[in-house]
Amino acid sequence: MQYRYVIAFFIFTSSMTVFVDRINLPVTILHMTNTIDLRNDNFSNNKICMRIQNIASARHEYQNKSNIQQKKTFKWNRTKQGQILSAFYWSFIATQIPAGLVIQKFGPKWVCFIALSGIALVNLAFPSAVDHVPVLMGLRAISGALQAPVIASTFALVSKWTPQNERSTTIALGQMGKIIGSVFARYVLF
Repeated sequence: MQYRYVIAFFIFTSSMTVFVDRINLPVTILHMTNTIDLRNDNFSNNKICMRIQNIASARHEYQNKSNIQQKKTFKWNRTKQGQILSAFYWSFIATQIPAGLVIQKFGPKWVCFIALSGIALVNLAFPSAVDHVPVLMGLRAISGALQAPVIASTFALVSKWTPQNERSTTIALGQMGKIIGSVFARYVLF
């Protein structure tokens, strides 16, 4: 098997992995919290407020009837949720250029491997950190910082291991991993 196909598969799976990681908390935070901001103009209509209350009571009744173990819900308002979720993107943006410099110095294979391993370790720590918002935000920031070299290393791998006339196809396969990872995460997490 030629190396470029192995590289294309690696780029696809690494892109899929980072996008599953990127989407896991934004999707699950909807189920982790039980707060709805009724001061929002979108909810000013009384019928909408009644509908929300009906949905909440139906959900509670379903959980009681089906003996589903009650999960802990957090009283995070929208501001707190935004801070938790944005911690990822602030560090992701801030580490783009340093990640490129590290890749130039140490090579894309090992930097990507170490970053993906670090992302896995950070994800293992998430469940124990949800009770402590600053720790959760720190883990989200670390996850964002570790994803920067993964994305950058995929392009370095393509430029090094793929013939010039096949680079666009290889990049397209890698980008498909991002889309499939996003879709996959939504179905697995619900």
